[in-house]
Amino acid sequence: MPKNKLKILASILIVIAVVFIYNSTPPLSGQTYFERGEKSFKIGISTDVVDDSIFEDAIDNYEKAIDKGITKRAVFSNLVTSYLFFNRDDRNAKRTLNKAIEIYPNDAEFYFDRGNCEKELKNYKKAFLDYDKCVKLGETKNEDYIKDAIYRRGAMRYLLGDFANAAKDLKLAQSKTDHELRTYDDYCQLFK
Repeated sequence: MPKNKLKILASILIVIAVVFIYNSTPPLSGQTYFERGEKSFKIGISTDVVDDSIFEDAIDNYEKAIDKGITKRAVFSNLVTSYLFFNRDDRNAKRTLNKAIEIYPNDAEFYFDRGNCEKELKNYKKAFLDYDKCVKLGETKNEDYIKDAIYRRGAMRYLLGDFANAAKDLKLAQSKTDHELRTYDDYCQLFK
């Protein structure tokens, strides 16, 4: 090959390399994705108007953070909230909670949230199991979601035909609140 053609080829390769370097973004760390997700999430939940693009950005960054190995509780919790806030995406919220529960198997709140997703997806047996696990893990905690888990566990029992234990759960949930709870006959109309 003549020297002239070799110089032209080398010049072209240099130009291609420079263009590639300037147009490519360096890989980001999981922590950077997490921080980006946090920024978008905080903006999204602090405004009165839901801006889809803010939650889309939070979701995208949190998913990338998880893919890069970030396992902080907040990444899972905020990703679930983003899915549910953004477009009531129970399937992806449930998928995220499955991962979270693998890492945090004793987190009562994750079971409660997954139970809510299962309930919305009409998987009543799975919802019951998650609410039951939440109640058992949170028996010593005085969190609002524990009394809600008892009530919802009873509702799932009611839907599954276990009326005697549903009545026990309703009575127990009622003892933990100062307002009148809906009967399961009324509440469960939402799911039929």
